[in-house]
Amino acid sequence: MVMKEDKSSNMYIGYGHEALSAPYSMPPPPPIQGEPDDVIEQVDTPLEDENALFLAEKKKELAESAEDVGDDADE
Repeated sequence: MVMKEDKSSNMYIGYGHEALSAPYSMPPPPPIQGEPDDVIEQVDTPLEDENALFLAEKKKELAESAEDVGDDADE
C-alpha cells in the first residue's frame, strides 16, 4: 500500500454488536491452582501376566478371523 499523504482510514463491514447498557469489564481470571495430592506409586503388573493378557486377546482375534475365513470358504 503506497500512501502519498499521512492519512488513513478504517472501515468495518459486518453486523457489529448492539450497544451495551454498561461499559465492558473483563471477567476475573480463574483461581490459582493448589498443590496436587501426593502421588501414590502403584505396583507394576509382572511382565509375564501382562504378556499373557495380550497373547490371549490376540489369540481370540486370530480365532475369530479364522472363523470368518472358514465361513467365506463354505460359500
